[in-house]
Amino acid sequence: LNQLDGTTVLIIDNFHFCTDPQAGAALQQLLYALPPSCRLVVSSTSALPLDLVRAKLELGAQLIDAEHLTFDQDCIERMFSASGVNLPSDAIAQTITRRTEGWPAAARLLLVLSQSGLGVEQAVERFSGTDSDIASVLTRRVLAGFDPALVNFLYEIALLREFSAELATEVTGEPRAAEWIDMLVQRNVLIFPLDRTRRWLRMHTLLRQYLLTEGRSHIERERRKTLLERAARWHAERDDLVTAIDLALEAPCYVLASDCLERVGNVLVGHQGQLPRFIDWVEQLMAAGVPVALSTHAWYIWALCFSLVYEKAQRAIEAFDARLMAQPLSPEQAASFHKRLGLLRVVIALYLDDLDLVTREGLQWLANTSEQDALGVATVNCGTAIAAFVGHDFVSARRYAQTAAGAIERAT
Repeated sequence: LNQLDGTTVLIIDNFHFCTDPQAGAALQQLLYALPPSCRLVVSSTSALPLDLVRAKLELGAQLIDAEHLTFDQDCIERMFSASGVNLPSDAIAQTITRRTEGWPAAARLLLVLSQSGLGVEQAVERFSGTDSDIASVLTRRVLAGFDPALVNFLYEIALLREFSAELATEVTGEPRAAEWIDMLVQRNVLIFPLDRTRRWLRMHTLLRQYLLTEGRSHIERERRKTLLERAARWHAERDDLVTAIDLALEAPCYVLASDCLERVGNVLVGHQGQLPRFIDWVEQLMAAGVPVALSTHAWYIWALCFSLVYEKAQRAIEAFDARLMAQPLSPEQAASFHKRLGLLRVVIALYLDDLDLVTREGLQWLANTSEQDALGVATVNCGTAIAAFVGHDFVSARRYAQTAAGAIERAT
């Protein structure tokens, strides 16, 4: 090699097939004995038996991982163009990039499907982990040679959008979970770390779709429910209530989902504004005949009002009132709910043009002067002022409007 002119590139492919115990030492010696004019490229699906940190510091070695081989949108557009297939729009290119997540084999397969008579748009529309062609690639190239127990483990953790070794162990009860996950990450089996510590991971979308589809015939219904419920409780115990609710509803474990909603309703609606998600969760429970906590019901009404769905909010208030009549509360609890929802009664009645109800509810709310916040005072006085103005009671309308103006200044 030293006697060759120019630069020489020596490529050792599939090094993981070399199982000789001295292979690592031989590779290490070769790496440091090569002349400066020689470049060494070694590929493997398992970790190389080298001190990579030393190699980077002393030789400038580079580690090319799956993320470096991923196609971006420009690469995909150029690949299609080079094959004589022009993507009809930037949106289609973005969809291809998102669905394949830059996996070159998947992008190439989608190109082949586009050339087979389907056309680009139809090929993209039908392309998923359930497609027979992509399923064949995943079976032959990704999962080939895996122990059946490991494949079954993958079926089970595919139920989780994100997972860690700790969570996988808790959910599946498999003592080898951490070892298997570490091996899968090392082999770049379409499992990607989500953080710098590589603690949390997720599967490639196509791999997860495939495993979920195959898992339906391998995981019994009760086992699936158990897995999802364990995951939900694990997240709930760590106050990751949003993830816990999603998993509990999927299980389904409605009691747990209802308990978590009660704990997180004020955060999701009052602080984060995750209104559609919260409304969907509550309505899933209601459709299943599961009673939600009164506080959850109250936040549901708030979420409907913030979403400007006033007719539905009115029906929700009527259902809430019926629950209060059937479920006696302490005077303190009843007063708290009346205070929280009295403001909404005024707003809903105003937007539904029931001005008599606006006046009645508004005056009742204003008569209770305990713990009134400035924003509530401003809102109720504005609504009551509008109702008074429409009723030609201009003196009262002015008084309410002036009170509202002062409250608005305090609220801002």
